[in-house]
Amino acid sequence: MKKTVFFAVIVLCAMLLSAIDKDGLPESMQTILNDSSLDAQALFSRLTTFNNFPAWDSVGTIASFTYPVNDTTNAPFHVLVPENYDPMKPTPVILYLHGGVGVPSFYDDFKKGLADYKYMVNPYSKDYIVVYPQSKSDCQWWDESGYEMLHGILHYLKARLNIDDNRVFVTGASDGGSGSYHYALTRPSEFSAFVPLIGMMSVGSFMTNQGVYVVNLSNRPIYASNTDGDKLYPAIEMKKYIELAQKAGANIVFKEFDGFGHDESYVEEDLEFTFDFLTSHPRNPFPNKITWEAENTLYGNCDWLSITRIDTTMKAEPWHVTYQDSIMNTRFTIGFHIDTNHASSGVRVLSLADGETVAKSIGLAAGDIILEFDGEPVNTVEDIDHMKSLTRHGNPIALKVDRNGQQILLDGAIPEAGYFNAFYYPRKSARADAEFYGNTFDIRTSRVKALKIRIHPDMVQMKDPVQVIVNGEEVFNQIVDFDRDYIRNRYTSDIDRKALWVNELYIPVR
Repeated sequence: MKKTVFFAVIVLCAMLLSAIDKDGLPESMQTILNDSSLDAQALFSRLTTFNNFPAWDSVGTIASFTYPVNDTTNAPFHVLVPENYDPMKPTPVILYLHGGVGVPSFYDDFKKGLADYKYMVNPYSKDYIVVYPQSKSDCQWWDESGYEMLHGILHYLKARLNIDDNRVFVTGASDGGSGSYHYALTRPSEFSAFVPLIGMMSVGSFMTNQGVYVVNLSNRPIYASNTDGDKLYPAIEMKKYIELAQKAGANIVFKEFDGFGHDESYVEEDLEFTFDFLTSHPRNPFPNKITWEAENTLYGNCDWLSITRIDTTMKAEPWHVTYQDSIMNTRFTIGFHIDTNHASSGVRVLSLADGETVAKSIGLAAGDIILEFDGEPVNTVEDIDHMKSLTRHGNPIALKVDRNGQQILLDGAIPEAGYFNAFYYPRKSARADAEFYGNTFDIRTSRVKALKIRIHPDMVQMKDPVQVIVNGEEVFNQIVDFDRDYIRNRYTSDIDRKALWVNELYIPVR
């Protein structure tokens, strides 16, 4: 017992020592930002060519840190920097988002299997920095706190590692795959491409009561995959989402893998294709065309375009189409989170999932230990998965559980299979279709009252006037200069050397 307590204290101290200062920038960056002798163009040049990064102490091994999400939550994250990392050379990054994020506490043993995880530790990934953030119920990937955590972790690492801003990729499985979709749908700007595994496109929308719009998937390449035997997100259902997204112009590749359930073991046979996809899809931060739709301005940004004011009392333009489909619900879930620290026989219920579930209808409770499923013994979660594979919508279900030392039989029925909307649209949306050619920006809008256009010297000739046309009318035609304060603030916020905007235009829409 004394050894156990001693070990716990050592781990706690290590976590405290590894807590990051999310607002701190290295002195080398601060020196440039605070150099008042630099005019706007000189500051831009110094920041975009910055290459003064220190050596990383723990190359080839997983380093662990914590990110302060709020006053009570310090989220662990883990970083694997490759052995061949060169501080003078920009290096690509993979952000891997794990599944099962609805739990009340972080998974204690999360780091244990990372070094052996073949999807992220393999010959193809040897030139990538791999980042494993951890999530739980108060910082889920689709929550605002979850995004701020991911952005903050990336910001911290960009200040200390020579990261290739145009090669930051997001992947993950189950909830992590759903989170990958959600960032592609709502906040793609700092990322290059997305690889969602066994995920569902609209989970983040349903969980946050926010609409998401498949036209937004035209702005980044996506490689998605699901499996035929997945009882949670079966490929037969997910293909409906893919077809709908492709109809809306999404830049998406989809694969179905047969003979697998809701697990990502199949990806090991697909590594070459996956990493070829990543290699082939660096970010272009200055795309000539952007189509963006949002119901609120929080999710109104994509690369150089922002929707900053929305008026949903306006009538939508005829070309402003909402993409929707009705999908048969073939999924069957009981609706609870598993206590992975339970070492005895049976499966212990850590907590119940949100919403109307079978678990709630039959009276399952947190702390119950499931001993039998339809009369068959349950020793592991695999036993539950096997029994679920034999169960169909409309069938009865019976669970024998141990509740505080007393065995109880809980029974009920699986609801009949029904239909549900592919996407959730609780409010009206606004949309902008924008393009630029030379120094001219041409934008059409629907329900938009104001826009912002960010400017970069790789997009326009700074010595010539910039012309902005909105809905067929010229609304701006002037020279746009480098703005020193704006450049400084953007760099401090983003640390993005490849997309360091030098100014922005605010455009009211009449």
